[in-house]
Amino acid sequence: MKKVSLVLLFIGLVVHVYSQDALVNAALNIVNNHSFYDDPEANRTKENTVYSFLLNDNTKALLVFTTTEDSRYTCHACGANLSVFVFKKRSYSEWEITKQYIGNVEYGSWGIAPEKKNISSYLANGKILLIFTGSDMHQGVIESYLAVYTPINNKLSYIGRAAIGYDDTNSGFTDESNYSSWEAEYFIREKAFSYPEIILFKKGLKDGADYSKAETYVFDGTRYSLKQ
Repeated sequence: MKKVSLVLLFIGLVVHVYSQDALVNAALNIVNNHSFYDDPEANRTKENTVYSFLLNDNTKALLVFTTTEDSRYTCHACGANLSVFVFKKRSYSEWEITKQYIGNVEYGSWGIAPEKKNISSYLANGKILLIFTGSDMHQGVIESYLAVYTPINNKLSYIGRAAIGYDDTNSGFTDESNYSSWEAEYFIREKAFSYPEIILFKKGLKDGADYSKAETYVFDGTRYSLKQ
């Protein structure tokens, strides 16, 4: 028989402990009791997409994207509501929710949750980073990017963006000799007592010539920005 939850009392403090199999339900119970939309019908018909990330052997993050089919919330600029739950392992089979950030950030477009393959999570020096990758097309030009989020002051916050790709080969604005088509790989480099650096390695063609460039983005206390 699966244990759903266990409540422990320590000098008036209530700690909810969950089995491995009960983590998703624990998060969804909290999300489903939250109103994300002004209209009651949109809240009644909301749906959740859950992604699990193991940050280390003892820490796990669940990302819950809440969406609705209501057309008022499925426009091109409409994102899915993102909630994040952080679980710590208390014993071999028991986990405790240590942090939760409920729906103060929207991410994506058309009111749709992003695919898990476009999300990476990191835990460095106790700092949680969520990195989302995506792309936009404008008049045949494809621009790819990464966007970074982290919890700050008990809220999930957007803290930076960087270009990781560009392709204008199908735009009709440039001839073959001046095409740009490059992509970037990114890596996380930990720093003592601080947020990690984000390292980009760009490679391809730019204005018709071979292009290769390394960039380092550092956190200045508010945002990630290109290191000069």
